[in-house]
Amino acid sequence: MVHEATRARTPAALVSAVVAAVRNGAPAAVPVLPMTDTVKLVDPTARITGTSDRTRLRTRQTPMAFHTRLLPELAEHGPERLLDRLGAEVRLVDGHPDAARLASEFELALAEAALAEAHGGTR
Repeated sequence: MVHEATRARTPAALVSAVVAAVRNGAPAAVPVLPMTDTVKLVDPTARITGTSDRTRLRTRQTPMAFHTRLLPELAEHGPERLLDRLGAEVRLVDGHPDAARLASEFELALAEAALAEAHGGTR
């Protein structure tokens, strides 16, 4: 398992789903969400040259799970390169909004507001 501390609100059910995918035969599993933002393509001068088709784009979350036979390659190349190499063999698991990164003050404030709302306005 590889998990980012910035995804501190990741639900236990998401962790279980990723583990189950590997236990059921996938060499690796990763949670993903559909891309909802519009992604613009730009040239080296920062001029817009087009709009990416977001129907084929996904945002990757963690935890990522890998079969133990892949640990040497994981240690040598890291999870992103290993996922790219495995390609279609990687099982994509439905991600969860609560597994969003909390890497900025704004993201942290959003998470705190969601937690306060979930607990009836108390923290």
